[in-house]
Amino acid sequence: VLQNEISGIVAKVNRQSGATLKQDDIVIQLDTRTEEAQIASAKARKKLAQSIYDRAKQLQANDAISQEQFDQAYADLVVIKSEIDVLKDTIRKKTIKAPFDGVLGIHTAKIGAFLNSNTDVVSITGDSGFVWVDFYIPQFYPKLAIGSEVKINGLNNMNETTLGEVIAVDD
Repeated sequence: VLQNEISGIVAKVNRQSGATLKQDDIVIQLDTRTEEAQIASAKARKKLAQSIYDRAKQLQANDAISQEQFDQAYADLVVIKSEIDVLKDTIRKKTIKAPFDGVLGIHTAKIGAFLNSNTDVVSITGDSGFVWVDFYIPQFYPKLAIGSEVKINGLNNMNETTLGEVIAVDD
């Protein structure tokens, strides 16, 4: 089950329910316009800070500025680079991607809808060559042991029986 890490407004729904996905396909994109604008601003500030740092480095080589001024220029540049990294990470968290190849489950995401953080958005079923089947047994039947063989009717079509194995039991 895919969840969004950060709350936001749905900007794009790239895949419909039942779609086949490849790993890293974007399923849902939350609105990132604010972060993208902040990155543009930070990149402009980074260009200026880089220029100031480069000049300070040349001046320091000739002992024309103090170590404190050089350190301040360097610190300003590092802080701005870090701000850009934080904004890029926020965009990554607002981009809901398929973690593996599979088929998308049913989702109800609509453009413009607000998603709180950690909301279950959609499930993905991988094509792993096996199927998980959850089933219940009435209490008056004996408990099945792990490793027991079971017959499952109607899994692929209504007239077919498939053999399976019990791999977990929950009281």
